[in-house]
Amino acid sequence: DVLMEFNGYKLDELGFCELLGRRLHFAAARDLCAVGEKVPVRVWREGRDELELEHVLHPARYLVPRGQFDVRPRFFICGGLVFQPLSHEYLQGWSANDRPPHLQTLFLGGHLTPDKTEAVMLSQVLADEANAGYDSGWVGAPIVQAVNGEAIRGLADLVSKVRAARKRQGGGFLIFDVLMSSGPYKVALPLNGLDEADMRICSLYGVPRCCCSPHFVEEAQS
Repeated sequence: DVLMEFNGYKLDELGFCELLGRRLHFAAARDLCAVGEKVPVRVWREGRDELELEHVLHPARYLVPRGQFDVRPRFFICGGLVFQPLSHEYLQGWSANDRPPHLQTLFLGGHLTPDKTEAVMLSQVLADEANAGYDSGWVGAPIVQAVNGEAIRGLADLVSKVRAARKRQGGGFLIFDVLMSSGPYKVALPLNGLDEADMRICSLYGVPRCCCSPHFVEEAQS
């Protein structure tokens, strides 16, 4: 379907309309309506028929949240890997044209689903022998897809999966599947010695001893 008219405003080929004495994108007309409101729309279907329909405006379901005010940032550190949710505020560190393409794509086109409640990125690496070989500082902010082969829904899910893996006996590795513009790759941390590595990192970099923001401290102590 091609949207021809929204709530009485005729749209041009770029989706703009005459509104409030100016030429504005129809999103401005949408924003004048309330959530749950029913608005009339006219669409062009299959290149020949114009249909009058009624559309219910649902709340925005962005994967990357916009306008977070008075919100304490969430983060989780494991073996020097710093994980945090992607947000609009984080992206504002760049101009729109300079943002990493894989992050900007999620910002513009990512939507919430039952299996994905937020995008979790590896925001930086605090160098330690536990993560040797993965560089240090900002490493491109790859998006975490899975932990030990299990897809993650959000940061809380990642924290839960990492802590469950660390409680298991027998050593092995924590393997994070990550993705960025250049493609997918894996980051592996040895489970043996990870507790000692976290202690070193806390001491050297001055991060909280719990290696997380207050949102996850209760889980850590339970």
